[in-house]
Amino acid sequence: MNFSVEEENLICMYHTSDRRRTMARMMAALPDMDTEMRRLANSAIAKLEHFSGGERSMLSGFQEAAQKVEKQNEFALVPLFRFYDTVHSFLDSSIRNVIDRCSKAVENHDGLEPMDVDVLKLLYLIRYVNEDIPANLDNLVILMADDIRLEKVAMREKLRGSLDRLMGQNYIGRTGDTYNFLTDEEQDSCLCGGADRHSQRNRA
Repeated sequence: MNFSVEEENLICMYHTSDRRRTMARMMAALPDMDTEMRRLANSAIAKLEHFSGGERSMLSGFQEAAQKVEKQNEFALVPLFRFYDTVHSFLDSSIRNVIDRCSKAVENHDGLEPMDVDVLKLLYLIRYVNEDIPANLDNLVILMADDIRLEKVAMREKLRGSLDRLMGQNYIGRTGDTYNFLTDEEQDSCLCGGADRHSQRNRA
């Protein structure tokens, strides 16, 4: 089910947490719309009627990510890691535990910084598309961009530091010039630091 950009924007204007309520709000507004807007709304409503659960979650994810930057200027971009929070509750505990543990380490000033959590989220989101989007430093710089005027050289150095910290604490691995997210099980099987990470989880 494909929505046009105009339909997506219109749906976001009336969006609620429930598809039926979203449709009801749009239908209630139809009498106040001009002919072209009414045609667009009717098309969007018809598509929503046959929307699958996965597609609804995706649309909600786009809206939630956009809302996080809505008060920023016209140069703002939505970095990919923003979409992690929209799927967090659907993920296996072996994934959530890693992100949550990383977040707690940041809160406890345990050798990690806030950016490291965002980088870890990003690496998870592209974990299964590595052939299409290799998780190398250059690609990660682009995917972390939150402003169209991004200083790539500065971001590259910040990102390199973040990756080094995450590797140092065994949250991620590296093969050649590509980085990869490690699940709980993969961390335990990693020869470097596996035992230490396991004991830390038990203490937590």
